[in-house]
Amino acid sequence: MKILITGNMGYVGPVLVKRLRDSYPGVELIGFDMGYFGNCLSSNDIFPECRVDVQNFGDVRRGSEQLVAGVDGVVYLAALSNAPLGHTF
Repeated sequence: MKILITGNMGYVGPVLVKRLRDSYPGVELIGFDMGYFGNCLSSNDIFPECRVDVQNFGDVRRGSEQLVAGVDGVVYLAALSNAPLGHTF
């Protein structure tokens, strides 16, 4: 089984990825994130993209069919959480 998690490097994504990894160790986890706030990580304990099997970087508004090929489920967490920033894009 393959699960795509958009926004896996955001606020909620790393917690979800860890939970999925712990609960379903055999599942292939695929991350998709812009890495927009990558320089703001508050912990160097483990970077969020290290817990997924495959990390893709990009904008969900410009995703491709290849990204979802063979994926059984999608957890859509992609967002710009800073309200003023969201109006910019």
